Amino acid sequence: MESNPVPSCSKTTVEVSKQVASVDEEMKCKVEFHPKVEAYRKLVWRGIHYGRYSEALFWAEQAMFLSNEDQCDVYLCAKCMFLNEDYHRAYHLITSRGLEKINQLCLYIAAKCLFEAKDFSGALDILIRNEEEVSIPSCSLMEPQDRGHELIESDDDDDDDDEEDDEEDNDDDDDEEENVEDEERADAGIGEEEVNGEECEFEDDDPFHSPMVESDILFLKGQIYQELNFLEYSSNSFKQTLMKDIYHAGAFTALTKHQMLTENEESDLLDSLDSFSSNSNSEDVKFVKSLYANILYKYKKPPEIDPDLEESCDILIAKAQRLYYECRYQQCFDIVDQVLKRDIYHPSALLLRIVCLVELNKTNKLFYLAQKLVKTQPEEALSWFAVGCYYYATGKNDPARKYFTKATALDKLFGPAWLAYGHSFAADGEHDQAMAAYFKAHQIMKGCHLPLLYLSLECAFTSNLKLAENYVKQAAKISKNDPFVMHEMGVIAFYNQDYVAAENFFEQTLSRVREINESLISEKWGSLLNNLGHTCRKLKKYDKALEYHHQALLLSPLNASILTCIGFVQALMGDNMTALETLHKSLSLCRDNAFTITMISYVADALVQVSPVSDGEESQDSSYLMEISKPAKELSEDSDMSSKMVISTESVSKNLFGGA
Repeated sequence: MESNPVPSCSKTTVEVSKQVASVDEEMKCKVEFHPKVEAYRKLVWRGIHYGRYSEALFWAEQAMFLSNEDQCDVYLCAKCMFLNEDYHRAYHLITSRGLEKINQLCLYIAAKCLFEAKDFSGALDILIRNEEEVSIPSCSLMEPQDRGHELIESDDDDDDDDEEDDEEDNDDDDDEEENVEDEERADAGIGEEEVNGEECEFEDDDPFHSPMVESDILFLKGQIYQELNFLEYSSNSFKQTLMKDIYHAGAFTALTKHQMLTENEESDLLDSLDSFSSNSNSEDVKFVKSLYANILYKYKKPPEIDPDLEESCDILIAKAQRLYYECRYQQCFDIVDQVLKRDIYHPSALLLRIVCLVELNKTNKLFYLAQKLVKTQPEEALSWFAVGCYYYATGKNDPARKYFTKATALDKLFGPAWLAYGHSFAADGEHDQAMAAYFKAHQIMKGCHLPLLYLSLECAFTSNLKLAENYVKQAAKISKNDPFVMHEMGVIAFYNQDYVAAENFFEQTLSRVREINESLISEKWGSLLNNLGHTCRKLKKYDKALEYHHQALLLSPLNASILTCIGFVQALMGDNMTALETLHKSLSLCRDNAFTITMISYVADALVQVSPVSDGEESQDSSYLMEISKPAKELSEDSDMSSKMVISTESVSKNLFGGA
């Protein structure tokens, strides 16, 4: 871990300080000899600020010529070329002068140029060859974004220093600096309104400069590793970036967007932010940790956030994601609408809106949204993902796969598209192709448990229970508190005929669902309650089984499968008349269910003989009552005929969202 980069009195530091002072003195001489250099530099920053990059490049070239190609002006000129997308030109400007070997800023811009030119191997090579040799930049130019860190340090120093005299001295110094700056602007012929705070100077001993450039270099390395499919190295680089700079939201977003961290790694990262931020105010660190935690936490209550930030887009999106994982799709949809009213093309909000429309079966709205995105953003993977979701939601899996493939071609790291691609195969019963898609999703999203969970479901559907159990255990290691994983572990235990363990898993899942759902349980968890009823029936806890089936019926009143389960338990309890009424209700909702018809004949015979269905009969029929199912189905029952007529409801475990 990097130590606090505070200047020391070592010989090396003294020598570097002398070099810095020498270069700065030389710069001052040049400015005195060429009074327009400083004015042109400010014109460069003005052009960058207003997005007039060609204008900025023009003045950067003039400043570079007048300063006799000072490395600061060479860097500024290369930056303008980069902003004009002249990547190879900017790269040559830096490397032809060897500046990438002596200046971190120049090394960064050279590697960034190769990265944007899609020469990922070349970008990685130049970073590895030079990053250990380059020195701290000694120029007096500073990019506008670096001023933020200078201000943060200034605030921290003010908080730590309680002496009023020192504060007054600092205020006087600031006033003097402002007067000098105003005079320089007047000499250069540039008004204050034109510069707008884009000054290019910073203190020679600024301790933030080197770590900030180093953090950008580490972040760039992470991006390069990501493009080269070295995802583990990429994850490490992004984590190192946060170690250098906890405010580097780009690194944090990269880690969370592509699900690179497991649940434990996310907690460890948050806990370790204190030790990574020796230069930052403790209150700032606490605030950043709270903000990051609100974005990270999916299945547990996040810490309190500043009330003024509760309505920010990022916090609202994080809240919507938690609602989605809790299967509260309508509430999630409502929050996403709030965000889209402010930012109509917010990518995370659009992704959540798409998957919510699928879950809510609002195919018309999904069609218009997909059409709009394809028209306005045809180069974005999200647009074609929306088209694929429309076809998937309407049961047209072949065209859905076509558009999911196009989405993954545009963004090979777009996890939700790979998950949906697998779901489209699973819906058609093509389990091998579905598993291949889920494997690819798992390679991309190492920290996401969903691909492993779906692999478990596919293996279970093909009766490979041992492999299914292995995958679901791996999913549990990544996200042990996920109720979907706990539910599927109960399914595996049931089919291994370990009914006690199955009951424990299902009850733990139910407790977890009630913990994360503040209001009523979502309808999609009805299958969990129904499966608890199945398990209790196997353990001959008929009263408890009947109670769970009735709770499931409250969530889905017109579900024929649940009514059949209730009728079956009532028959086992000897209440044949009530059982017959319940089974007839089920048959009225689903007239071609063979198992319901068979049960009606059993119960009718029992009424004629004035005897209930025996436990022996229940045991004989138990093999028909619960077979493992694909993600779109819950635990289901067959008829006593070998027709494999499945009673199915929606599963709690399948969704299209792997993280945004």
